[in-house]
Amino acid sequence: MSAIPGTPTIAESVPGYEMSAWTSIVAPAGTPAQVVSRLSSEAIAILRLPEVAANLDKQVLVAAPQPPDEFLAFMKQELTKWDKVIRSAGIKVE
Repeated sequence: MSAIPGTPTIAESVPGYEMSAWTSIVAPAGTPAQVVSRLSSEAIAILRLPEVAANLDKQVLVAAPQPPDEFLAFMKQELTKWDKVIRSAGIKVE
C-alpha cells in the first residue's frame, strides 16, 4: 500500500523490486572459526529469549539469525545486487 493514496508503490512501478533492511554482528577477517561459531551461537540464543523477541516485536522487527556461512552468502548476494543497481543508476560518491 502506498503512503500517498492513488500513488503506486515502488514494487508496482518497478518490476522485480524488492528491498529490506538488515542488521548483523560481524567480526574482523581472520577471526578464528571457533570464536565466530561461539559468537553466532550466543547471539542466536539471545535473539530467542522471550523478552528480546517481545522487544523486537514492539519495534516491528523480525530476528532471522543465520549461521555464519549462510550469512556470508547472503551478504555477497546483497553486494552483487546493490552494485548492479548503483552502477546502472550511475550513482557516484560525492
